[in-house]
Amino acid sequence: MNVVDYIGRDDILGGIFKDSMKQLNLIFKEILEIYTSFEGLCTLVDVGGGNGIEHIAGDMFVRIPEGEAIFMKWILHGWDDDRCLMILRICYKALLDNEKVIVVDMVIQKAPETSLSAKSLFLLDVYLMNTNAMG
Repeated sequence: MNVVDYIGRDDILGGIFKDSMKQLNLIFKEILEIYTSFEGLCTLVDVGGGNGIEHIAGDMFVRIPEGEAIFMKWILHGWDDDRCLMILRICYKALLDNEKVIVVDMVIQKAPETSLSAKSLFLLDVYLMNTNAMG
């Protein structure tokens, strides 16, 4: 069983995971301040959730609700290439008038920085590689 399936089956761990994702959503405010292409959008689909007002449960491997823009934060890094392609194809089908898919993910630099935030991102990346390799 991969880590995503395990988190989904364990109510306590699932709750902790969801709470931690809410804390990570604090970065969304910064994204809104920097990235101006959200302006004028009537529908923004937040795959993985946490940033939106209206919650629609679903499975990103089956169907994503239609929208002018589809936003994914820290989603694709957790899947292999085949699953990422599957998610992106489903996103493409969900776009109204072929608008845009916005992907936000961490970037691990070739020469790591020594700041606390850079070290944290590196450790998260190593953790994700290990947990996803086990699934």
